[in-house]
Amino acid sequence: MSEKKTILLVDDDPIFVETTKIVLENEYEIMTACDGTECIQKIEEKKPDLIILDVMMKHLGEGVDVSLKIKNEKKTKDIPIIMLTGVSKTYDMSTVADQSMYNSSDLWLEKPVDPEKLLLDVKKLVN
Repeated sequence: MSEKKTILLVDDDPIFVETTKIVLENEYEIMTACDGTECIQKIEEKKPDLIILDVMMKHLGEGVDVSLKIKNEKKTKDIPIIMLTGVSKTYDMSTVADQSMYNSSDLWLEKPVDPEKLLLDVKKLVN
């Protein structure tokens, strides 16, 4: 059997992290981080095959800032990123001046995330 792909799950909500980890850990190796700084540290330790990243952590757009940093680095730009938001993307689009933030990830999902949909989306992006 081939080695499990690695997913880095980044969110400041420990309950969300734990429940999402349970959904994914049968098929994937899961690393976790609670904020953008820890996310970057984890990537330097071991490059994941996919990052699931919350938009709002220490500050409103921290996840977007981190994803743009990842996508602008030569060694990490190819890592697929799923952005999670508790605020609808449609709402965000009408209030955000810098539309480039929506190019900072490969997929946007709204919380609460349906576990089956998450598994399907993860599978599409890592395979």
